[in-house]
Amino acid sequence: MIAFILIVTKPDTEEQILSKLSEHEEVIEAHFVTGEFDIIAKVRGKDIKEISEFVSKKIRTWEGVQRTVTALSIKEIRGKSAY
Repeated sequence: MIAFILIVTKPDTEEQILSKLSEHEEVIEAHFVTGEFDIIAKVRGKDIKEISEFVSKKIRTWEGVQRTVTALSIKEIRGKSAY
């Protein structure tokens, strides 16, 4: 199961949180972004419970994380990429 975790951080903590995310095997990729959220992380878990525990027992406990929103992937498609 894939989910996207949208994270709001305290100012100047983005790099610290990106570093912490990179230490966890659940994280496929993470991006520092513009807009309402500061970081978007793509994560993988065997089920909703595993993803929920990763968010609630890890990410939400980190200093600098103010708020998260979790969006579960319903369907994935892959477009033609120039890369």
